[in-house]
Amino acid sequence: MQEHWTSTLDTREAAACGTLGIPAKLELTIIAATGKSEARFHLGLTCAEQKYQTKAILKQWRNGSLQTSHPVHPFLTIQRAYHNRLMVLDLQMKGNAMQLVPIGQTGLWQYAASNTSLPGLPPAPAEIIRTSNLKLVAALGVCGFPLLRIDGSGHQHSYYLPRYGPLRADGPPLDSNALRAAWHEDMDSIPWESPFAQAMRGLYNRERFLDAVNRSVPLILMQKPRSQKAAYVKENASDAALDLVKRHFDT
Repeated sequence: MQEHWTSTLDTREAAACGTLGIPAKLELTIIAATGKSEARFHLGLTCAEQKYQTKAILKQWRNGSLQTSHPVHPFLTIQRAYHNRLMVLDLQMKGNAMQLVPIGQTGLWQYAASNTSLPGLPPAPAEIIRTSNLKLVAALGVCGFPLLRIDGSGHQHSYYLPRYGPLRADGPPLDSNALRAAWHEDMDSIPWESPFAQAMRGLYNRERFLDAVNRSVPLILMQKPRSQKAAYVKENASDAALDLVKRHFDT
């Protein structure tokens, strides 16, 4: 049976689709004429359960209509986690202030630019958690846990958040300490329907996709000047393979 794929150059789009169960394969190319590299992810058109349709999701995500039609879509939850991660990095590296804001009536949250600094630690006996895990901070942000304070410098930072999240109509506030413990013990123990699970799995998979790019043996696209002739060869190709390409260009 013939396979059908769509593709993206955006690692975050690819990782989010992969988190939805959509198959992905990587094609890493170096353009010989410029020396620039390009990581292209080929994505299956649907997941195994056919619950998610890749082209529709990407089209609606790119034109903004996914937020209107399905504001709690897992793909959006994952993208918000990616956004939160970048906002925290911008704060600690550039000093760009931010605050956590609700996304309409979804019960989900996202960091936005602000003119105010972090609130700092509340007076005792308020319960807080401390972590060095940026993915955890970003995922908890999606669930309404605001970053209170950052300590550290360079690649070593400590993040402080409240232990309990905002009030919820469908149950007691989420416990960030319990979520952290459950994730570390068995990430699959947290149901997929939980926005925290969607966000953490998306952040986890983003790193796996970047690892794949870093480990991949790239193809080199060799293009004959002023010609339509082109060929792909592996970066570690043998001299015989390169000679074959040269003969192809010379004919």
